[in-house]
Amino acid sequence: MKKSESTMKGLRMKTLNELIQELGNFKYVTKIQNNQYEIVFEKGFIFQSYQTIMAVKTWNEIYLRENWQISNTTSKYLYQFLDLDRKELLQKIKENKIQFFKD
Repeated sequence: MKKSESTMKGLRMKTLNELIQELGNFKYVTKIQNNQYEIVFEKGFIFQSYQTIMAVKTWNEIYLRENWQISNTTSKYLYQFLDLDRKELLQKIKENKIQFFKD
């Protein structure tokens, strides 16, 4: 049976708006590199590449955009933001230690 687009491993996939609300109050933005930003909230962080939010980190969870594999440059800064290399990230996805979000 094919799983719904909004579920993964039986859990409902959160939307980006839900995640942003959970982060609490906005604090500040740090420019990592041209078009690469870390947005800091009271309960976590967002990684944004150009106009697209690619990842959300709370104190306990990591969430990736469903289509997180974009360009080499975005991937480079995404790995830095997550403090993981590609192999480690793929392993955490396989182990369900990283969740996905949808727009």
